[in-house]
Amino acid sequence: MTLELTATTGPILVAGYKIAETQNYNGSYLGPLVELRPGDLFKVRFLNALAPAGIRLGAHHHGQNASSASDQTNLHTHGLIVTPNNAAVTAKGDGDNVFAQLGRGQSLDYNIKIPTALPASILDLPSGIIPHPAGLYWYHAHLHGVSASQLAGGMSGLISIGRPDSNVVGPDDATTDALRAKTDVIHALLRDIQIVSGTTPDKAAGSPAAWMPIEDPALCRGTSAAVADRPGFCSGSDASKIWLFTVNGDRFPTWDVHSGRNLLLRIANTSASASYVLSLFDAAAPGVRVSYELLSVDGVVPTTKSAASPSPIAPVTDALRLMPAGRAEIYIRNDADNPNKRLLVLQTEGLQTGSDPSTGDNWPQVQLAQIVLEPSGPPPGTLSLRLAPQTVTTLQQPSETHPLAATALPVGCVRDLDATKLEHRRITFTQRVDGWGIRTELVAPPNLTGVHPIGMFRAVAGTTVGPIPFERYLKGDGSVNWDGGDVGSNPKSPKHVCVSLSTGHGQLWEISNPTGELHNFHIHQSKFRIATDKDLSRYGIDPQTTVTNPTAKLQNAKGADDLYIWHDTMPIEAAGRVFIVINFDAEEQIGKFVFHCHILEHEDSGLMAPVEVIP
Repeated sequence: MTLELTATTGPILVAGYKIAETQNYNGSYLGPLVELRPGDLFKVRFLNALAPAGIRLGAHHHGQNASSASDQTNLHTHGLIVTPNNAAVTAKGDGDNVFAQLGRGQSLDYNIKIPTALPASILDLPSGIIPHPAGLYWYHAHLHGVSASQLAGGMSGLISIGRPDSNVVGPDDATTDALRAKTDVIHALLRDIQIVSGTTPDKAAGSPAAWMPIEDPALCRGTSAAVADRPGFCSGSDASKIWLFTVNGDRFPTWDVHSGRNLLLRIANTSASASYVLSLFDAAAPGVRVSYELLSVDGVVPTTKSAASPSPIAPVTDALRLMPAGRAEIYIRNDADNPNKRLLVLQTEGLQTGSDPSTGDNWPQVQLAQIVLEPSGPPPGTLSLRLAPQTVTTLQQPSETHPLAATALPVGCVRDLDATKLEHRRITFTQRVDGWGIRTELVAPPNLTGVHPIGMFRAVAGTTVGPIPFERYLKGDGSVNWDGGDVGSNPKSPKHVCVSLSTGHGQLWEISNPTGELHNFHIHQSKFRIATDKDLSRYGIDPQTTVTNPTAKLQNAKGADDLYIWHDTMPIEAAGRVFIVINFDAEEQIGKFVFHCHILEHEDSGLMAPVEVIP
């Protein structure tokens, strides 16, 4: 099957409003849901028919002025571990290449292979190969400078790898079949958009509205409306300015779960910049959270740290921080003995992203959807839900089956870290007068004996780049200057991060955020996990002298202590840091891609950097 995808400019329908004009896919606020399995070829016939007339884009602060909308765009498959196919203009269709730029009237056929044989070590599993993890992913526009507004207007859609209920499993095949037979699946695509309309949301019914592409995060600050009076929207002192928080394009939908059935809710935060703190509340007890089972995060089922529990019970939690681009699968039960109908409300609890109320963004508290649980009788027996195991095939890994010749370090590269010298990579998000920038460097302890406070680690000579915005890497045509050298008026383009596949396993990266605002680290073609105390000690860091942001962990998740939870997005609090372990083991990771803040107003303002993986 080939996905026909047209980037276009025109009206869309959202939550009953007819919004005059956005940049979107196929004339819709929601791109098509794509269902794939390992081994499939994801084929996209992509046409750029954008017309920027009438739209003004740009970040709302941090120094970037609004500018005319771009009629260029591209496509990114978020979270997939697939080849980036380098950045060569002559070969830009056969991988996830975010450096492609399509002008108005241009088309491109994408052919992206979903792997059947990734190294199991990419998820710290025993030697062997695994199919691409089954879970929820997505695709979206990724043109630097306008990605936030293109996403906000509708340029994204969901990708599901494997059958939708792949991660609903029991301790044996019979229990798995029984669980799946009584599980309803709902995909919940969370998205927000700000509009101007003289009609209130409850009376929209096709009413005209204008889009505000330059999002105002303070729009609802100071609202006196109770949370119960914010079903899928909020507004401030100017009631004509409305912030819609939709689920699948609808405002505050209702989902019915019949007696004896359960609900698998596959949630994706496809907002350009808004963060969600998701909780379920019983309408009869609005101050009490309802717990649910967590089956996957960012498309990957948690894996065990030890072999003692190969198929553990799914962890239980009652709140989930879902950063922009984050996904999760949660399981809501209605198969217990409950004689009364229950009404659950899915809500985002709101979030202040700055170190104090005067900085950062103010994501409001909004009710998103309601779930009606019909009365249930006593079940015939309790069906235990387990975490779906990754199927490891004990074969040679792809790199062993198809040996790769060693590659000399490209001229534009900063060398890879040397684990024998206890080096780790430090990435620092920085705020500049004209926007954001990133500093990268390799750091090492004062000596190789024992463990040391993180404050004693120093940058290795010749490895520091920046802090600089992404624009410093670009040539006049918008392409990355991978070789360094003169770029326009800049005397020299900086070098970039490079990783060798031969030494890429188990790398420790420190993501530091000394700014006064929350950021959201994301890297393409890869997954990562929070570093343990053992990981830190291995690199000479005294775990007692550094604290990873507690919001980066599922602190409320019971049963998660013996689990590695894999991510492709990670919140980095203001004045905070997170240590992650990331594995570069797959041939599919070889090539050129990026890491950046996935709060896209930050990425568009410079908070992105190129990275190259070599054999």
